[in-house]
Order: sequence, then C-alpha cells, then structure tokens
Amino acid sequence: MEDTKWAAVDHERAIRDVGGTLGEAWYKVQGWVAIVMIGIAVGTIGAMVHLSALWVHGFTRGVCVDAWYLPALYCNMLAFDGGFHHWATIFGIGGTSLGYWVGALVYIVTSCMMTSIACYLVVTLAKKAAGAGIPEIKAILGGAEVKGFSTVLTGLVKWVALVFAVGGSLSIGKAAPLMHIAFNVGDAVGSLFHKYRASMGKRRELLTAATAAGVSVAFGAPLGGVLYAFEETSTFFTAQTLYRSFLCSVIAAATLQSWDPFLHGKLTLFAINYHVAWKLWELPLFAIVGMLGGLVGHCFNVVHLKVASWRKRRKGVGPIEEVLAVTVLTTVLHVVLLPSGFHRTEAEYLQMLFRHCVSTDTDVERCPMSVHLALKLGVMKFFLTALSFGMMVPAGLFMPNLVIGACMGWGLGSLLDDVVTHNHLGFRSLTDCAATDLNCVVPSIYAIVGASAVMGGVNRMTLSLVTIMFELTGGLEYIIPVTIGVMCSKWIAEYLGGKDSIYNRLMDVKGLPFLDPRFEGRLDKTSSASVADVMPLSIDGVPLLYEKQSMRETLDVLRTSATGFVIIKNEMDQRIMGYISRRQLCMALEDLNEELTNLGTNAQDDIPVLFTPPSKVVVPETPLMLRRTPSVFKSMRRDRDITRYAYDLHGYVDQSPVTVRKEVEIARVVLLFRRLGLTTILVADESNNLKGILTKLEVINHLEEVNTQSADPCDAHDHPKGGFHQSEQEAEHLSRGNLEHLSHLPPGAMVIRRKTVKP
Repeated sequence: MEDTKWAAVDHERAIRDVGGTLGEAWYKVQGWVAIVMIGIAVGTIGAMVHLSALWVHGFTRGVCVDAWYLPALYCNMLAFDGGFHHWATIFGIGGTSLGYWVGALVYIVTSCMMTSIACYLVVTLAKKAAGAGIPEIKAILGGAEVKGFSTVLTGLVKWVALVFAVGGSLSIGKAAPLMHIAFNVGDAVGSLFHKYRASMGKRRELLTAATAAGVSVAFGAPLGGVLYAFEETSTFFTAQTLYRSFLCSVIAAATLQSWDPFLHGKLTLFAINYHVAWKLWELPLFAIVGMLGGLVGHCFNVVHLKVASWRKRRKGVGPIEEVLAVTVLTTVLHVVLLPSGFHRTEAEYLQMLFRHCVSTDTDVERCPMSVHLALKLGVMKFFLTALSFGMMVPAGLFMPNLVIGACMGWGLGSLLDDVVTHNHLGFRSLTDCAATDLNCVVPSIYAIVGASAVMGGVNRMTLSLVTIMFELTGGLEYIIPVTIGVMCSKWIAEYLGGKDSIYNRLMDVKGLPFLDPRFEGRLDKTSSASVADVMPLSIDGVPLLYEKQSMRETLDVLRTSATGFVIIKNEMDQRIMGYISRRQLCMALEDLNEELTNLGTNAQDDIPVLFTPPSKVVVPETPLMLRRTPSVFKSMRRDRDITRYAYDLHGYVDQSPVTVRKEVEIARVVLLFRRLGLTTILVADESNNLKGILTKLEVINHLEEVNTQSADPCDAHDHPKGGFHQSEQEAEHLSRGNLEHLSHLPPGAMVIRRKTVKP
C-alpha cells in the first residue's frame, strides 16, 4: 500500500541521479528496459535448457561419434559422417539380442547417474530448487515472502538440476521449472533498478511478466503465457502488467525461435500435419472425452496428494535414495513395457500421438501407436508421474499430463474409428461416412482433446489452456473441440474434487498463504462477519514508529522481525500517521547514510528522525529548514553543528494507508486485499486511532474456517480454526523455529489463526 508513495520518491531520485529531462525519461523507460532484458534472458536460457536436456537424454542412449557435444537431433540433421551411434553399436554388438540388453542396462545406469546428480545439487546447494515452483510463485505474487526461492543460486541450481532430471528419463516436465527460472531472472533484473529494488509491489509487475515469459519458452506459446499468468498465478493484474507481460512473452518467444533449438524454424512444437474438418455429431463425443479427462485429472490429484502425504511421514529413506529408486523403477518399466521405444521422451510420444494416419496406412513410422500401446503408456505415465513429482528434483506436470491425456484420447478415438469403419452400431450415416471419407474419424484430434482435458482436470485451467494447445499444435480449427473438452473436464473435476488445482492443494500442504480468487465465491457465507470477528483488536507487543523519534529508537524497532511498521503520533496519542515497510525503511537509511557520507559525517543516534512532513511536527531543537526532497536529508543551510539537523524520511512513508473500521464486513476486506494487491490493512476507530492490524493470512484462515464448518460441522469442531493442513504445517514451522513461509505477516506479530505470537 506504500507503492504509490514510493513512485514519487524514486522519480525524484532518478532526476537527481541522472539529471533534468534525461532523468525524467530514464525513470519512465526503466520498466520497459527491464522487460526487454528479462525477455532476452529467459528466451536464451530456455533454448539452453532444451538443448542441454536433449544432449543429456541422448547420452543415455549413445553419442555422436564425430561431435560428442551435439545432441542426437543435431548429429543426425547436420549429417555428420559418423552419425549418432547407440552404445550397443559402439561396443560392437549392435543389432543383437545382447546388444539390446546392454543398451538397456547402460540406459538404466546413466539415467540413475543423471537423476542422482540433479538431486545432489538440490539437496546440497538450494532446496528451494526442488519441485515445480508454481505454489511459491503464486504465494509471492499474492504478497507473501518465501526466503531463498528467488535467489540467483536457486535459479542456477534449478537450471542445471532440471537438465539432469529430465534427461534422466524421470516422468516429469520442464514447463513449471522454466517458470521458476524465469521468475528468478525477473527478480535478478529487478534488483538492478532502484525503482524495483525498493518496491516489492512494483517488482511483482516484473515477476508476473517473467512468469509469462517462462510459459512462453516452455511451450512456444507467447499468448498462452500471458493468459496463464493472468488466469493462474497473479492475483493483481493491471493493464500495465498485461502490456508488459505480453511484450516480455513475445520477446522471449522471438529469442527462443532465433536460437531454434529443435531445428524446425518455428515455435510450434507439435505442428499437426492435417487440417481435417470435424463433424457435428462428434461434439458429444468430444464432451465425453473431456469428462473422462476431468475424471482422470481428479484421480491423479488424489493419488499424488496421497503420495505426498506418505512422503512426509516416511522415515529412513533419504532424498537421493528415493530418486534412485524411482529412476530404476521408471527405466525398468520403460524397458520391459516399451521395448521398442523405451528411450523416447514425452515430446516424442506427443509427436506420435498428434500425428495423423488413416486406418489403411501400414507405415509403422506414420502409425506407430496401437490402442493397446497407448493405454499401456498412459497408465504407466499416470502412476510414474504421481510418484516422481514431489521428489527433491526440479519437476513439472504439464508434459506428462499431456501424454496421459493424449494416450486416453488416442485410444478412444481409435476405438471409435474402428466402430465407424465396420459400423458396429448399425447406423447408415456412419456407413456412408466411412465409405466416402477415409478421415471420418481422426484419432489424433481426440488425442489433442484428451491431452487438454487431463491437463485441465489437474490444473483447473480454461482459457490459457485452450490458447496453449492451439499454439502448441497450430490447429486453430480445433479450438471448439478443445474448448468443449476443457470445459467438461473442469466441471467434472470441480464436481468431484472442488475448485482447487493441484498447485493450490500443494500450497496448503506447504503452508503457503494465498488468497485465491475463487474464495470470492464463499463471500456470501461471510456476509455477517466483521473485522472484529476475524482478528483480536489489540496492538500489544506490536513494534511501532512515532512520527518523531531518535535514530537509536528507530534502529531498535528495525531489529524486530516485523516486515512493516505503523507510524503513530506518539505513545499517548495513537492516531495513525502512516505506514512504512521494512524494505523501504532500510532503503531510506541506506540513502541517508550515503548523503551523510558525502557531507563527511555519520548518522548520530540522538538526532531525531521525522516520518511526517516537517510542517506537521514541532521540532524546537532543529530550527533549520529541511530540504523538501525525500531523497536528500541535509539542511539547505550548511551549518557545522550536525546535531541541529533532523533526518526527514517522510517521503518514504505511505501517509494514507488503507484503514477500515472494526465493523466493516469481511467480504469488503477480501475485495480490498485482492483488487488492491494489499498484504495488510490497518484497523482504526472513529478518531483514526490504531486498534489492530489485519493481515491476509487471518482472512485466509477465516475463509477456510467458514468453508470447513459448512462442509463438515463435526470436523470443524475438531479443528475449529479451519484449514487443517495449513494449521498443521504452520505449527510444524513454528516448532522448528522456521518462519520463512510466515515472514510476510503483519508489522509486529506472527498471527496463527486468532492467536498472536510475539516476535
């Protein structure tokens, strides 16, 4: 809520640092310069990740004889004399039964090596690099703070570990980790600009744009990236954020295409080779595929959450041992169940499933997927993905979910093709269709619809998913079938498992606070609740700042764990005078120290600090007029007696923080939090005296409590504060002294349910 005030401070700082009109121009273009930098960096990193993963996965099969550093794709397409040789060929036993088993053994061993390296890097260097990163991204964009998540080290570890984990044949995807890497790139670029370094609210604009760029390079889908950031990750999406996200996403996609890591000269990863018109009578069938996809997506979420719950309770198995065991299981199942294609990646399977072939086609390369093989692959991927996701390696769900759904859709489409071709149902219209049109039923269209449906059932996505799918395939004419499948999938999944996606459920498991937009649907149940019902009206133990106090007192308050400070008149008069975050107070003191150093002196503990405009404060011991600019703290007059000065920090203070009365309905407060992007709201009486501080976490807890009580009164009695998983996790964090997920909490206190733990 202090970001608007900070804009004026940074604007004046830019003019001071650069000077005049040039400073004005630099202030205005900083955001666009940062966006361009992020887009180019994310596009380049995305290309490097794709290339590196291709090489690592290729190494489990063989090596390019003339250029060992090239992936198999490059070795074959660039026509090196030696070509790409499998390990059995290199060992001189290619084409034999022994050669097959030697190649399979090398595949298993090298895959275990790769995934072990990935896990070791994560465990030893950056544990926050594990997993998808989307739950943490949503929490941070919602106003929380997750320490260690957006550092440069975490991004680098995630980059390298992702390459080894995906190359090691685990049933995981690259999309979500690429979003995390892009997010960290956005944070690193933002730290280069004073405008974004001091204001987390403004930096969230860059982080949202970077997230969109991450989706763009993962799928080659710039429009889908913007819509995903709007629909799934960001809770505060302004028009300016939309423009910058679009520009960043397009620049990242253009950079990726300039690198052309897949050597096909275009962004469409799974370009379809057909444009067959679908029939009107197929619409109900697309809806059925969508409903089955929603059922599969719901079942996947249930299975994975049970695996995650077991993983938290298990003892005696370390993360590296778990990764090794799952890698062995994955590779052995691939060798046994898919003997002719155990080395294929998810992308290769999708290219096969989205490829069009008619029932009379006998070319194995064109029609390589039978119904039996498709269903076997889908079931295997279902359980392996549920088991692999959540280990201590970077992992995403998008590509495996697409494969699962594509297998389901391909199988159903192939069965339908057989029914229509042989007219098992006896309908004359089907006989005429099969007789006059070899493309009467196209299984690959059902594969596209099925892939969209399962992904929608797992993630509860709609608009962004449809856009991503047509950008992935180039099949613009199949938007209606995909839309029908996605909507039916979403309805079935929400009916069976509620509106929370897998990542929202994981936020509960991890104890990450997030005010989901879907909570607004519960506001009718909270219409009678007020602010006083949600939080204790007390400021005991909350560190406060006075509008005028000494530097020593200011530093004492800064040593507390609070992330922001309310400024009141004085100890006796508790009228609210403003609010300043810890980040901006630290920035103000750094600027102060810089100014005083230029004057040849240091900050003095006894000199007063002003948090309100000087005209509102009586400072008899400092009669000298203070300079009005908030970024310069010296007096206009050069007096040698530095003790006659006062340090004016009022320009860094939000002097009109959002305040509410205790009688205000909590439904209105929810809208304030979401639509203004706030993390705290001050509670005041009719005289504007501070009575309490309402945080987003308290509102989330209240809504969870309402939802729990309405769902099961007996369970609500057992867990009266609602949100059982979150409460359990918070208690675990506190018992371990780990407050990193709760560090966004209110100035002066850590609030768990309705109890306050003083810092």
